[in-house]
Amino acid sequence: MRKMMSLIVLIAIGLGFSGCGRTPLPGIPIQTILHHDMNKPVGVKILRIPDFNKINTAEVGGNLYSKSNQNLQNTYTVSSDGGTKAMLSNGDTINTFNVLPKHLNNRKLFKWEKTKNAVCYPLPIRGETKNLAICTIDIDNSGHFSVAGYNTRDKVYKLSNNVSYKIKPVPPLITEDSFKYTVLYQGKIGNKVKMTFREFYKNMNRASFTQFYKYTLTYTIEMHFVNFTITIL
Repeated sequence: MRKMMSLIVLIAIGLGFSGCGRTPLPGIPIQTILHHDMNKPVGVKILRIPDFNKINTAEVGGNLYSKSNQNLQNTYTVSSDGGTKAMLSNGDTINTFNVLPKHLNNRKLFKWEKTKNAVCYPLPIRGETKNLAICTIDIDNSGHFSVAGYNTRDKVYKLSNNVSYKIKPVPPLITEDSFKYTVLYQGKIGNKVKMTFREFYKNMNRASFTQFYKYTLTYTIEMHFVNFTITIL
């Protein structure tokens, strides 16, 4: 008799805890991922302006040559001037969310269900999973966000109005340990030309490495800086 009573008590406790749980979000689970353009190269690239054996001209104060290391990106950002509203079910009730331009501007482009353009931002509700987000979705890739949903579920809800958007690639970033060299043309007086060589580290000028040069123009002259040569024709 004691064994039977213990079993009944345990079952009752189990039902009590499960009954207090939150209603699951509508829809079936999906994955929303940051979009990477696999056709674009990534990694560090040495950028030379101009490239070796290329002719360049410059105004006074302009660069005759610059060299820097850049970290190439293959992601995109999305921008829009429009705003809209989304009414989404959180599993228990319907909530209205204002999707403002600030939420849509300069955010990374995601792919909702692998193929549809989307912009996502954190869900402003307490108690939700920290990775849960609201996404505005271009459901037919027409260039307009027309529906909204959660980043983890396939259920979508129509926006109060469609919002057009633009996509642009994330520009290359200068890596922290990169060096950058510039050669500035400082003008010409008579047959003398002035140049300034400057070196940067972590995007900061290394003043102690700045060098000033004056050259007397002949038919053709060569200037040597660190490990490269500039020829003036």
